[in-house]
Amino acid sequence: MIKIIIKMLEIAEGQTENIRIAQGKNKYPNSISEVWKQFKKELRWQKK
Repeated sequence: MIKIIIKMLEIAEGQTENIRIAQGKNKYPNSISEVWKQFKKELRWQKK
């Protein structure tokens, strides 16, 4: 069952705040590229 949930999180586009948190919204970025990806995701979320 957990494997199914993890697969679903990979497919989900972050439609709700809970999905975004489960996908790592609050994860501390380890590199500049992760910072950029997180920034782009946040911009996409705000446009919705």
